Amino acid sequence: GFRAASYLAELLAGVVPGVEARYRRWYAAQWRTRWLVTAIALGLSGSPRLARRALTGIGRHPDALEPLLEVNSGFRGLVSVPLRTWSALAGV
Repeated sequence: GFRAASYLAELLAGVVPGVEARYRRWYAAQWRTRWLVTAIALGLSGSPRLARRALTGIGRHPDALEPLLEVNSGFRGLVSVPLRTWSALAGV
């Protein structure tokens, strides 16, 4: 919510044509990203074997969850998640 309010305030502070449309596109993109992160989490938790591997990997690298939380909150793009995070989720 704070990220959305901050972005909207940024748009409103400048003289930008089409503020409402820009904000709606940004907001929709945020929800698509959240849906994808949720789908990944559900995919991992849907299989006991994958869930165990992910938990083992995250247990070894607990800092690997931070990038995914940043993606989910809108502070980071999904493409910026480091390979180390994906490796940890894969149990490597």
